[in-house]
Amino acid sequence: MVSRWSRADTPIRLRGTALFVVGWLLVAGTTMIFAASVRGDALADARNRAGEVVIEAQLVRSKVSSADAAAAASVFAHVAQTDPVHDTPEEKRAAYGTAADRSTTNGDITAAAAGVVEMRQLGVEGCPTSGPSVRGECAGTLLKTLGELIPQYVGLVNTAQAYVRTGSSTAEAYLRRASDLARQEIIPRVDSLIGIAGNEVDADFRTATDGRVDLLLVVLVAGGGTVLLGLQVYYSRRSRRVFEIRLVAATGCVLAAASLFGASALLQESRASSSVNEGYVPMTTLSQARVFASQARADENLAVLSLGVNDDSEDDWNNSLADLGEAMTVEELPAETVSQIRSNIARWQRNHDEVTRALSGTGTEFLRAARLTVGEGAAAFADLDNSFETAVSASTGRFQAHMAAAKSPVPTALGWAAGCMLFLAAILVHMGMRHRLQTYRFQR
Repeated sequence: MVSRWSRADTPIRLRGTALFVVGWLLVAGTTMIFAASVRGDALADARNRAGEVVIEAQLVRSKVSSADAAAAASVFAHVAQTDPVHDTPEEKRAAYGTAADRSTTNGDITAAAAGVVEMRQLGVEGCPTSGPSVRGECAGTLLKTLGELIPQYVGLVNTAQAYVRTGSSTAEAYLRRASDLARQEIIPRVDSLIGIAGNEVDADFRTATDGRVDLLLVVLVAGGGTVLLGLQVYYSRRSRRVFEIRLVAATGCVLAAASLFGASALLQESRASSSVNEGYVPMTTLSQARVFASQARADENLAVLSLGVNDDSEDDWNNSLADLGEAMTVEELPAETVSQIRSNIARWQRNHDEVTRALSGTGTEFLRAARLTVGEGAAAFADLDNSFETAVSASTGRFQAHMAAAKSPVPTALGWAAGCMLFLAAILVHMGMRHRLQTYRFQR
């Protein structure tokens, strides 16, 4: 009685187990394809939108800082031609032209305004959740306010330069107002936009490299493989057949799917990690460091403009240099880049020390301080700024290149292929067990 019931129950058990395996494999395959698509979309967003917003926002920040430094330096452009090393009128005109070119703000401000427009077109959204923020303003308000503040900054600088041409000391007041506007209103709002876009980039990276999804897929594939193996053992005991070729092929498909998705995940995570460590972190760090350098340059010029009486500018210089030095300690920065930048900083620091000593002397020494600032100081800062520009450009290029590699169709295609292999395994299990159940009934 027990034996007959057991034999009658065998097809039901085989059918139920087979249907369970088929369903399990279909769920695992669907999850693999969905995960591969979501990861690809996340990296596409990081590359094509959120990452580009960060790049544009950093450009706006650096251009505003450069304009601030250039505006403060514009006061001393005429001093260059009084340097006794320039004997002929041609040399004096050339020195003045070089100083005037360095203190031009128009190009930087135009580029900053264009960057704000570009961020609008990229579609930055959201509100700062951490880090710098200005009265809790969200992306739309930040962009609108920046569009209003930049023209105000231009107006202040133009007014200051008009007073410079008349020789009025009022120029210093307008330059300080312009510098305060840039540092206290414009740059903090740009920092907020960088924070918003940076959070989106971080979220995209977390989505693309989420270990919990990998763990879930490991459980699904391992569980499906285990149940499939159990089905084969149960079938071999009941049918006295060592192998069922379709179940063996299905097992091979499961193993192939695991290998394909593992390769997809490793390839995508490796490229995403490289884009962060070799591109994104150096890019953002160097861009911020460049802003610190530009702020220090503006402080240096404002200190000379105040005849060394106002200690605030010197304190701001020291703070900016300290922030700049701290930024250079980030371990992801290329060693060669850090060495070159530190060398340029040291050269600039030595000239600044000479300026500081000259400001403590007589009126003649003040003229020497102004010449040092507009001459060797300007040249040292220009070399430093050029090294930053080269390094930021290189880091941005590496970030974009690694992101393009991470978003290549290969990892996504491998993920889809893994899911299709699990679908094929499900079909093979269904076909194999359907045929064997028919044979089993006939033999009974």
